[in-house]
Amino acid sequence: MRSWLWTVLVGQGLALEECGKLLLAVGELCNNSIKHAYQGAKGQPIRISLTARSDQLVIEVEDWGTPFDASRYRQPDLEATPEKGLGLFLVRSVVDQLLVDVERTAGTRWTLIKRWPAQT
Repeated sequence: MRSWLWTVLVGQGLALEECGKLLLAVGELCNNSIKHAYQGAKGQPIRISLTARSDQLVIEVEDWGTPFDASRYRQPDLEATPEKGLGLFLVRSVVDQLLVDVERTAGTRWTLIKRWPAQT
């Protein structure tokens, strides 16, 4: 996944730093799918897609496990140096918009939106 996504992101002409940040964000969502949606079960499907639009890059990360429960999510206390729970915080810090869809038959679809940098 990482090799494929890196190649696709670099191919979009993004700065390498931005590619690395987006790769981190997608990796965090995949880790969350494995850990939470699939309770660590191996070999479960996660679909990643990328669409380049004229004004933005859209990445979707989708699983078919237990849906994300927003009521259980707690923003990390950065003053307390948390050892876990930073994934969504990191994802949100990388993208311009993060959408979550749990109104599906099963699982969760995360949509990461990154606007193209302004051209000068």
